[in-house]
Amino acid sequence: MRVRRIAWLVAVCALLVGPMSAVGARTSQAPVNLTFALWDKNQIPAMQTIITEFQRLHPNVKITIQQTPWAGYWNKLLTLTAGGSGYDVFWMNGPNFPTYASKGALLDLTPYMTNDKIDLTQYPKSLIDLYTWKGHRYALVKDMDTIGLFYNKTIFDQMHMAYPSCNWTWQDYANAARKLTVKQGGRTTQYGTMIFNTVQQVYGDIFAAYGGSVLNAAKTRSVIASPSNIQAANLLQGMIKNGSAMAGTSTTALTEDLAFESGKIAMVLDGSWMVIPYSSMMKKGYTADVTCLPKGPKGRISVIHGLGMVVNAKTKYPSEAWQFSRFLSSSFAASAQAKTGTVIPTLAGSQKPWIASRPNMHLQVFMDEMNGSVQFPASLGFSEWWDILTKDFDLMLLGKKTPQEALTTIQTQSNTILAKYYPAP
Repeated sequence: MRVRRIAWLVAVCALLVGPMSAVGARTSQAPVNLTFALWDKNQIPAMQTIITEFQRLHPNVKITIQQTPWAGYWNKLLTLTAGGSGYDVFWMNGPNFPTYASKGALLDLTPYMTNDKIDLTQYPKSLIDLYTWKGHRYALVKDMDTIGLFYNKTIFDQMHMAYPSCNWTWQDYANAARKLTVKQGGRTTQYGTMIFNTVQQVYGDIFAAYGGSVLNAAKTRSVIASPSNIQAANLLQGMIKNGSAMAGTSTTALTEDLAFESGKIAMVLDGSWMVIPYSSMMKKGYTADVTCLPKGPKGRISVIHGLGMVVNAKTKYPSEAWQFSRFLSSSFAASAQAKTGTVIPTLAGSQKPWIASRPNMHLQVFMDEMNGSVQFPASLGFSEWWDILTKDFDLMLLGKKTPQEALTTIQTQSNTILAKYYPAP
């Protein structure tokens, strides 16, 4: 999930919840038409395979995919939902979930899960909890992603350096980046890595590894200016200052993926969703692999995220919509997704085909990163404080603010916003 490249449009207007049919009621045998919204066109083939099988099992149900690119997905969803219509089943992510759940836009699936005896232990608890609001469950999670350290094997070989390993610390990562940097004629032709404006792939991981976080445990206040976070951010800013890392701001034209694929940088911290591009789009002559994240004082910790399959509270067909959203996280769906190599299915024991989909890459590391992983930070008012975070991260990356200055500004201004949504008792 590329969280940093979107201005989150989650200021949902007052949403009226329509009546919900009785849980456990038999699905209609009359023709049922469901709309299913998603943003990633790369997943449409797997989604269509899943839909075909579901329609075979439910011949009276027809499902139509509505694909809107990432850049316009949330705006369109907001407009349709606020207008009282919207899709029957749609993709949801962690940052947007609290707003939609708090406004009553989503169908509470708790009674459906209870009635169908869904075994939630078959899914990562952190992701089930991600889509829980005030004790109610609103989604099963079809896929998940964690973060790893991708590296250009060809460049490492040319520089006669050992490949990164799971024993690396964040300081080892910084040291290697310096050794991998090449200067010619007074300019840098190859950087060790890029430090870019993202919580999910960079800052959230190193913050956690150093014992910090963006939000407190209750997700009601920012704690981003902690001493441990400042220490971690100082290490990353130091890499930019010494010339071993490119600075990737929120408006940088040369993004981290393009920089890595072209050989401008030798290493990149990125998500499991980038396995296909980094195994097929590298510049001719380059080969990529992946290893674990570096370790910090608190160990090796990845941000984890996954897509929730939610149901519109106003759907005309709640039972059928629930059955389809459930099927999207079934063993059949997990197998269909894993074979494509696009995403890691969440259902326990279903990940082996995904790991085997790219035998030349060590994809098991993404599964190992699940242990001790932390949720992507999300709360009410997310889009407001996220804008502040993005702006000051850019200033920090550009060296216009020290980490202490930037993180203190983010925490102070974010807590002013969060106090509106979570007033002090």
